[in-house]
Amino acid sequence: MHRWGHIKCFRFDNGLPFGDPRRECMTPSALHLVARGCEVKFNPPRSPTRNAKVERNQGTTAKWADIKTSANFSTFYENLRYAVIVQREKYPTRVCNYQTRMKYYPALTKNPRKYNSLDFDKIRVYKKLAQGKWFRKVSSHGQIKIFGKVYQAGFKYRGQSIIVKLIIENEKPYWQCYNQNQEPIAKLFAENIADESYYKLH
Repeated sequence: MHRWGHIKCFRFDNGLPFGDPRRECMTPSALHLVARGCEVKFNPPRSPTRNAKVERNQGTTAKWADIKTSANFSTFYENLRYAVIVQREKYPTRVCNYQTRMKYYPALTKNPRKYNSLDFDKIRVYKKLAQGKWFRKVSSHGQIKIFGKVYQAGFKYRGQSIIVKLIIENEKPYWQCYNQNQEPIAKLFAENIADESYYKLH
């Protein structure tokens, strides 16, 4: 990223480590990207063709880097680095009028989005999560699970389906629970989001 610039947008499917196969939350990997200022987009379920170009490019890059024969990480890194150089600087393509990507897109050399390893803002995560809502069924113990953590929603809501949204108050996040009539029923401090566990992935 130091050479090519900070990535503006990631699109991925619903598999780990970036997606959640059950679509119940955003994974720590995805939240880390959000905190870094990257836009994240998820493909609709069971729609593998939505990422066809990216998947094909990854397959080609993997072949060029000859990942399976890499003896160790250092060899893998060097092979992958050289594959990227070939893909961008040496390989002409039809879509670029039979020019290399570097020649066809000269802005690639200018690195307009400088990467800053210190640019990590949890408020971006809060704002992203505040845009969504999650549906949970309260267990027989009056509990719900939100982003991997179990919370007590209340025994009187056992068996009910509730709606959960993230609310930000004085830069502190909490989970606001609503019943099916959109009435607030519980307010839970979002300690699993506030602890910045997704920061450790850098």
